[in-house]
Amino acid sequence: MNIILEAHSSVQSKYQQISHLLIIINCFERCSALRTIEIPNLVTEIGEYCFDFCKGLSSIKLSDILTKLPIYCFRCCYNLQHVTFPSHILSIGDNCFERCVSLKTIEIPYCEHYIGNRAFIDCKSLTSLVVKGSLNEVGCNCFDNCDKLIKLILPSSLSKIGTKVFCPTALSSFYIKLN
Repeated sequence: MNIILEAHSSVQSKYQQISHLLIIINCFERCSALRTIEIPNLVTEIGEYCFDFCKGLSSIKLSDILTKLPIYCFRCCYNLQHVTFPSHILSIGDNCFERCVSLKTIEIPYCEHYIGNRAFIDCKSLTSLVVKGSLNEVGCNCFDNCDKLIKLILPSSLSKIGTKVFCPTALSSFYIKLN
């Protein structure tokens, strides 16, 4: 099942006052038939656990006006391979991508504040993560058990790295990119 959440012209004309939408907590939790999702730019917020245990989900394009990814949002999306992030995001919540074992590479165009505790824990196939922006903090155990992680690039704005962030990974070094 593919879901493209879009605002059709008939809906738009009937509800012209709608300026934003939100996807509620647990909305698609355990929807194993879900394969791809494209979230339109009317969606400003998605709820906690929204796509938790969507085991068949392989690709998601997030709304460009989405500012936060909540806790446990994509946890145990075992087939998730591709995520298109908004151009500017404030934070990625705790355990957001926990056990997304098919994710290989991630590029976050701009993250402003923090990546939460255990955000990418047990992402066994993750080899590369690049974060741009003014990121301040990477939470505890963020990349714990990312056994194949060999490339990690973080912005120079980083001021706090939590405990056991790289425990264990394949990293031999990581880069904090200077402006």
